[in-house]
Amino acid sequence: MATVVPVAVAIKSLTPVQQVEWPAVLNAGDGTPINVADYDDITAAFYGTFGAGGSVSLMGSNDNPAAGALPTNWFALTAVGGVSALTNTAAGMKKANENPLWIKPMVTAGDGTTSIDCIVLLRRRNLMRY
Repeated sequence: MATVVPVAVAIKSLTPVQQVEWPAVLNAGDGTPINVADYDDITAAFYGTFGAGGSVSLMGSNDNPAAGALPTNWFALTAVGGVSALTNTAAGMKKANENPLWIKPMVTAGDGTTSIDCIVLLRRRNLMRY
């Protein structure tokens, strides 16, 4: 399984947001997990070539591994407005219900042409509101 390293994208904004992209995640591949403990909102956009039956899910974990280790227990996040998994079989965007410690994309059920980009927008809590 190929693991894609995420790339942080600079955003010129006054709001506390971060954009992270996992480019070209291939069939049976996933992205290197990122820690999102500081963020309340997670919105994922998926696009690219889904191939025959390609599917991408945003996965979450609350594992707290030892320093330098990565989580091992992963679950598909659910999309806001329902109980269905945050999974796409075509280009689209969804917001996550959950706020796990870690997230990563995972691509399954595609073919040799499958290559999906995953971009997440992470928004920090506005502490001035509380």
